[in-house]
Amino acid sequence: MSKDYKSNIYYLIRRGWHDQLSVFCDGVTQRKGKDPVAMFWRAYGLGMDGAFPQCVSQLEQFSSRKDMQYPVTLALMYFHRRSPQGDREVVDTLRSELSIAEDVTKDAGMILAARFCLFTGDLDNAQRIAARVLGRLKRGSEIFAQDLPDLNPQTPAEIEACVIFLWVVFARGPSGSSPSEYRRQLAPVDNFLRLVGEQYPDGDMHMLWAQTKIRLGLHSDALNAYNQCIAACPHFAPALTEKALLLAGMNDWEQCLD
Repeated sequence: MSKDYKSNIYYLIRRGWHDQLSVFCDGVTQRKGKDPVAMFWRAYGLGMDGAFPQCVSQLEQFSSRKDMQYPVTLALMYFHRRSPQGDREVVDTLRSELSIAEDVTKDAGMILAARFCLFTGDLDNAQRIAARVLGRLKRGSEIFAQDLPDLNPQTPAEIEACVIFLWVVFARGPSGSSPSEYRRQLAPVDNFLRLVGEQYPDGDMHMLWAQTKIRLGLHSDALNAYNQCIAACPHFAPALTEKALLLAGMNDWEQCLD
């Protein structure tokens, strides 16, 4: 099974391809067994497609796993609210359990929670949770995007927390900033990728890098980012797809067809 399976999951979620997400996650579990990450995101895909009973049923399979309590509680609250048959009392009970669930959940579960908040548009919570994972790497209560390259993250959870933090910066958009100010805001993406990109090749990280270049209108730099992703993560097919789409948008049909 490709080591890039999480990056593929994140790509499918950003595209809104929830049917394909469920199929892909089924493939992961067939190869890796009951992989909790794949099972969680399969439940997410079911919920986003409106299959609320199946979504809740799958999430409740994690009820005995303390390391998954926080993301599962957040997801159950979210989908109970979305469901026409959602139970208000259940939502209130889940909300009362959030604080304890957060305290007992380990870093891998916190990353799931931060990703869930990122994908459902709860950017403040996504940033807060990612910062909590990174908190022990920095003295003081606040972490900013420009701090990330200096934190020296080592574990996969710490590195992914940095990536989530930067996706939040990207998702917030320019917010009325001048072009030069927005370039300054996105500079930590470049700095962070230079720090960990070679040691920890990750498709999602490279996709973030490419997307920042596209947003800044630097299409040649974005092509370079896709090329580096293809070289570093050869099993991550979305990089090739996105490169072709970018070339088509640039009317470079010859390279696009290649």
